[in-house]
Amino acid sequence: MQTIKRYKPLLLHVKILAFLLLCAGILIVCTSFRTKAKPKEGVKTVVIDAGHGGKDPGCNGLVHNEKDVTLAVALKLGKLIEENIKDVKVIYTRKTDVFVELEERAQVANRNEADLFISIHCNAASTFITYTDKKGKKRKREVHNPKPYGSETYVMGIKNEKGKLTVAKRENAAMLLEDNYAKTYNGFDPNSDEAYIIMSMWTGAFVEQSADFASKIQEEYVKKAGRIDKGVQRQSIWVLWRTAMPSILTEVGFLTNPEEEKFLGSAKGQKYLATSIFRAFRKYKDEKEGRTGVAYNDEFETEEALVNENYLKGDSLKMVKNTKVNSDSLDTDVKIPEEEVEDEKYNILIAEANLKEKEGKLTEAKFIYGKASEMHPKEKFPLEKIEEIDRTIAAEIAFKEEQNRMKAEKERETKYKNYITEAEKKFNEKKYAEAQKFYLKAVEVHPEDTLSKHKINELETTIVAEKARVEEENRLKALQDKESRYRLCLLEAEKKTNEKKYTEAKGLYLKAATINTSDTISKQKIEELDQLIVAEKTKEEEENKLRAAMDKEGRYKSYLAGAEKKTTEKKYAEAKIFYMKAAEENTNDTLCKHKIAELDNLIATEKAKEEEENRLKAVHEKESKYKWYLTEAEKKSGEKKYTEAKNLCLKAAEYSAADTLYKIKLLEIDHLIAAEKTKAEEDQRLAEEKEKDKKYNWYIAEGDKKAWEKKFIESKSLYYQALQIKPTDLIAKKRLNEVDAKERLAEKTKTDAETSLKLQKEKEAKYKWLIKVGDTNFAEKKYHDASVAYAKALLLKPHEMYPLQKGEECTKLLKEHKPGQEQPLVPEQKNNKDLASNDLIRDYKNNTEKGPNKDNATHTQHPVNTIHSQDGIVFRVQFTANETEIPAPGTKFNTLESIWFYKMNGMYKYTAGKFMNHDEALKYQEKVRSLGYPGAFIVAFNNDKRIEMNQAVKLAKQ
Repeated sequence: MQTIKRYKPLLLHVKILAFLLLCAGILIVCTSFRTKAKPKEGVKTVVIDAGHGGKDPGCNGLVHNEKDVTLAVALKLGKLIEENIKDVKVIYTRKTDVFVELEERAQVANRNEADLFISIHCNAASTFITYTDKKGKKRKREVHNPKPYGSETYVMGIKNEKGKLTVAKRENAAMLLEDNYAKTYNGFDPNSDEAYIIMSMWTGAFVEQSADFASKIQEEYVKKAGRIDKGVQRQSIWVLWRTAMPSILTEVGFLTNPEEEKFLGSAKGQKYLATSIFRAFRKYKDEKEGRTGVAYNDEFETEEALVNENYLKGDSLKMVKNTKVNSDSLDTDVKIPEEEVEDEKYNILIAEANLKEKEGKLTEAKFIYGKASEMHPKEKFPLEKIEEIDRTIAAEIAFKEEQNRMKAEKERETKYKNYITEAEKKFNEKKYAEAQKFYLKAVEVHPEDTLSKHKINELETTIVAEKARVEEENRLKALQDKESRYRLCLLEAEKKTNEKKYTEAKGLYLKAATINTSDTISKQKIEELDQLIVAEKTKEEEENKLRAAMDKEGRYKSYLAGAEKKTTEKKYAEAKIFYMKAAEENTNDTLCKHKIAELDNLIATEKAKEEEENRLKAVHEKESKYKWYLTEAEKKSGEKKYTEAKNLCLKAAEYSAADTLYKIKLLEIDHLIAAEKTKAEEDQRLAEEKEKDKKYNWYIAEGDKKAWEKKFIESKSLYYQALQIKPTDLIAKKRLNEVDAKERLAEKTKTDAETSLKLQKEKEAKYKWLIKVGDTNFAEKKYHDASVAYAKALLLKPHEMYPLQKGEECTKLLKEHKPGQEQPLVPEQKNNKDLASNDLIRDYKNNTEKGPNKDNATHTQHPVNTIHSQDGIVFRVQFTANETEIPAPGTKFNTLESIWFYKMNGMYKYTAGKFMNHDEALKYQEKVRSLGYPGAFIVAFNNDKRIEMNQAVKLAKQ
């Protein structure tokens, strides 16, 4: 025990330090994760989020799970908006059964700059039961609580109410299924109460709008869908915190309540829930866009109102009370016998199976009866129902088989008749082979059909006879065609012979001989044609020789004439070609060879001359291009088109690399480009600085506006945005301190008003009680006690006549005292009695003033070291707060000076330093922050009483 006591302060310090580090980390998340809100008009984009999905089923009922119900409602809601409100774009975080990360759900809305975020979920309730196991040991376990039901809608909250924190933990727990969730969420632990404490310090700028939309949804649930209203709740839920627009998360009902589960899992129930949210969305959109008093008379408004299914079940009053008392969980030990729990589950399964059987879902009903039988194997009812279902299913199968047999028989008969009809039709058309095929098909359908078989045999004989007749006809026709073709070939061959086309005539005679192999005329004609063809060929060859000799001389002379002409035109290369062709025609000619040699000399001379001219021309063109590029570069430089000018100089260098003029020009242009770049960078820097100042001033102005409207949380959010732009700026820091002071003053004013009202009520109650005591004693003739009570009442309300008059009556009656009655008061006794009355009233006032809400700085603050309080205005730097007093803070905060603490609102608040001047306190604040307390801020006291910062600064200046 000694060792434990020694280390207890150290453990406490470690826990406090860990808590402060957690605070700092999550506050960093707050500032780094938040997406800057962009003011927008109207509602044009809505994101619908179906909760859970994929590997995350959410909560489960007996039959349905959350991910399926939420997806069905989300898709129905989106379809209603798309079909009936055409100017709204609907975006879904998921449209199928897939897992979507919590952060991604919020970022879908942020990326698309949505105007509204709707997250749809189902609720679950649980209770803890204690029981004794077989070994006699007490155990405790969590089971479904089937009693709670109703719908509730959540917005981002600043308080985590007891009993509701379980909802936030359940909805945020989906992040634990993600890979690297700790990195994605910067260490946020969905099971840590401390994380929710810090998370609740931040609230979005859209809480009021979100709450307005949420209240409309709850109203529609009650109005048409028959839901029980569990109200609009505020809670720290990740997807609501991370969205930069009005956002709600609606719990449509409890899957753990059997009656409500049936409603949530039915198509009718999902339709009613979707239309309820749709009507609320339509009203919200109309109000946001300035359309007030719009009345709709469509199918959604005239929808028949439902009655809650739990009311219809009975014992509704008890259920409603249970629903109101416990939100979604009974976090206490309830001693329920294990047998009763099992019986309740058994009865629920039997009821569900009966419902499935009535709906005709026999397989599902049989499965649920089987589960019930496993729980109570000795119960005959589920086994009898299973046998009954098996008989019903067997009867249905037999009935279906008989129907199928009759249907098949009917189809077979129809098919047979169709085959016979087609067969007769083809027979009449004398298409015997096709008719035979149809008769064969008819026999396949009806093998006992002898008529069709007889027809098939008859058709076989008919087909053979028909085939023989067709073959004979084709043979005779072929003979006729052969004779005709033979005679035609002879006529054509004779015609070609007369035209002296002997080769073609020979081909036709050969064809005729092929057709009629016994023909001798064709063979004789072919021999004659062969002789004619040989004679014709010999004559043609002789004529060709004479023609070739004459043509060669002519070509030679023609080539010589062409060569002389080209020479005269000084086209020496072409002339040379003509002489070469002439030499080919007359190989003995020497003139051509001599002329070709002369032309080679002339061609060489001409080529050398042309090359010199081309060289001089290229030099001239190069110099011209060099000068042109330099001139263009000068021109572009004058127009301040320095990049183009530089490129032109580089082009000029390609034509005269040795020249220095372009190099000088390049240096000038590079200098001008550098100067222009410096000027552009300076202009951009000034523009960015101006834009930065504009944004900063806008945030400051908007923050001032929100502060004037006493929207302190939104105001501080805007000042924090301004600080992100200018972290070292003192204006935003000063504004933050002022808003903190105003917020504290508003809270104090509210608390004082509530305290005053409470005291007034207590005073009134005390006064009535004293009057009642006085009247009772007066009626019982205890005038002394009555006089005391009236005197006390008169002290509470000195201007009331009734206690004064009654007191005088008591005094008068006491003076008329008779033996046996109370003794009259002597003056000393009366004075003592009045003193006692004053003491009683004073004690009563003190008792009413004492309480948890009165531990302000004046009553409870006390120094923790030798630094004594001081009269007048004092500024201190507050750097931390704790629920309990920190032992030996001098050793913990040894880097700080003048440690002092005071107690307010149940918290010990620690300060450092002690200054008469606000500016000195500001400098010390920076020092405290640099020592590891980034959230340190200045507080002010007047005669050791905490006051507003603005008031303290004014008083200090005076």
